[in-house]
Amino acid sequence: MPKASDEADVEDSPGSDASSSPHRLKFTADRDALHSAWNALANLADMAGNVTVSVSVDEAVELDRHRLENGVLEPLRELGLIDDEGG
Repeated sequence: MPKASDEADVEDSPGSDASSSPHRLKFTADRDALHSAWNALANLADMAGNVTVSVSVDEAVELDRHRLENGVLEPLRELGLIDDEGG
């Protein structure tokens, strides 16, 4: 399995109980690592009720507009996860 980024950032609020403080996770993953991580993120959503997901792609990467629309944005819109502007 391809390895995700060697860096994984976990941020808790200083001086607070880790079980009740805000948590922020940041990691870099390819398709396989993201698929593998999805159950862990679902576990977090189960514990917290909801999670906010933010995804970014390196600006230098050229993306196919049609593939982005049909394979990413349209399915997320159909699920009600993003609005018509893509966010």
